[in-house]
Amino acid sequence: MPPPHALLHCGSSVQLKRLKPLYLMLRPRAVYLVDFACFRTKPNCRVPFAMFLEHSCVWPGFDERSVQFMTWLLEGSGLGEETCLPYVQHYIPPSRDLESSHTEAELVIFSAIDDLLAKTGRRERALVGAPP
Repeated sequence: MPPPHALLHCGSSVQLKRLKPLYLMLRPRAVYLVDFACFRTKPNCRVPFAMFLEHSCVWPGFDERSVQFMTWLLEGSGLGEETCLPYVQHYIPPSRDLESSHTEAELVIFSAIDDLLAKTGRRERALVGAPP
C-alpha cells in the first residue's frame, strides 16, 4: 500500500489538472495594441515601377530572371506608384559603402519612428519605460 502522502500528492495533481482549463478560460486576457509606420520621406524619393525596373535591368547584380521575379513581385504586392526608396537606391549603380548604408539606415528607421511617435502622440521617454 502506498504511503498516505503519495495519495495526497496524486489527488492534488488530479485536482490541478481539472482546474487548469477553468483558470485558462476565466483569466483576464492580455490586450496588445499594435500600430505601424511606413518609410515616408520627401516626394523626390518616389520611385514608379517603370523607373525601378529600369534601374534593376542596369544594375550589375541582377540577371533577366531576377528582373522578371521583381516585376511579378511588384505587380502582386499592392505597392503603389508612390512607393519611396532611400536616396542611395536612386543611383546607378547604387552606392555600397558603409557611410551610405549608415545614412540609409538612419533615414529609414528614424523617419518611421518619428512618424509612429507623431501618429500615436507618445513621447520617446514613454516608450523606453522612463517616467514621462
